[in-house]
Amino acid sequence: MLAKQEADRDKLIIGLASYEKAKAERIAPAAGLGVADVVALAPAWPPTTLPRTTSPSPR
Repeated sequence: MLAKQEADRDKLIIGLASYEKAKAERIAPAAGLGVADVVALAPAWPPTTLPRTTSPSPR
């Protein structure tokens, strides 16, 4: 029963990734997951608040 509910939740999250204004940071708490978990489900949907891994080039 729980596995089916988790699978249904995952399908909904993946479906939300197609919406332009949807953000992983907003969906994660509503789904009871962390942002990393949501991004893992929908990798084409990166969160907007990830820390930068490289420093900007000086101008």
